[in-house]
Amino acid sequence: MVIRDFVHSDQESSRAIIQAGLADRWGSDFDPDVNPDTDDLHASYVAMGGDVLVAVVDDEVVGIGALVAETDGLGRVLRLSVAAAHRRRGVARAIVAGLVDRARSRGYFAVVVSTDNPWTDAIALYEASGFHVIEVDETDTTLWLDLVWTKEAIATERLELCPPVAADNFFIAELLTDANTRSYLGGPASFAVVEWVKAHSLAPQWGTFVVWLKDPQAVSTGRSDPLAQRIGMVELEDWRGELELSCHLLPEFWGQGYALEASRAVLDWAWAASDAPSIIAVTHVDNHAALRVLEHLGFRREHELVEWGEPHLQARIDRPNRSAGLG
Repeated sequence: MVIRDFVHSDQESSRAIIQAGLADRWGSDFDPDVNPDTDDLHASYVAMGGDVLVAVVDDEVVGIGALVAETDGLGRVLRLSVAAAHRRRGVARAIVAGLVDRARSRGYFAVVVSTDNPWTDAIALYEASGFHVIEVDETDTTLWLDLVWTKEAIATERLELCPPVAADNFFIAELLTDANTRSYLGGPASFAVVEWVKAHSLAPQWGTFVVWLKDPQAVSTGRSDPLAQRIGMVELEDWRGELELSCHLLPEFWGQGYALEASRAVLDWAWAASDAPSIIAVTHVDNHAALRVLEHLGFRREHELVEWGEPHLQARIDRPNRSAGLG
């Protein structure tokens, strides 16, 4: 079986597979004239910026599925159908996997799909492909798949560092607007930046972790909402041309060693996950707590620079056994 892009010559067979699948589902209630998008799949989907994939066995198209942009950064799976003689052979799951890979390559942060409630086989297929149900109404079940850059989490004694998902968006926005957290980062982020974060996700961004407290009851946060477990973020970015470590925690979690614990865990992970000979960190010269964390981690002072009109220090740590300490 080969999964490939739809071409014009696939139109007749692909439409027939979709229409036959709908007829099987709806029986005598099926009306082929209410699905005009299937009359020209290239015009309906590919020409509009979407993706259509087909499954081919022995030069015969046996399955089809489409992916379109639901909103900026969110994809939707449509028109998944497999010829009756080839069902229950992994064809549909292979097409879904291909569409998910295509969504990931397009930088989407998630994929959503809806199917009729009685279509339990379809729901089971999507769940087996990693989707989870997010809504069930009178007629449809909607499922969601976060396209995280990794499925692996980093565990420490007190923390769990997980790749961000769309459900973290409002917490990340909170970090970006907390005046204390951003006191050495140029102040709260702009309205435009915050609105973008709320509508999108950092899920595809390599080296980005949301920091979770394993036992939120161990710390009195004064918060009664579900965000109490999330305490911050650690990121590895390369916009300066080399990997840079940054750690941001909500103020109520400062001074308890969490920044050091989380940063050390990400550094250990980075040495194994990249071939970087060293990693840098940049912080305000008056951010003494951050400087102490860098010192404990083994960073050495390099030079000062100006960011957001304020003096900052750049420090560097080499791969293990090569660091000289901050000083």
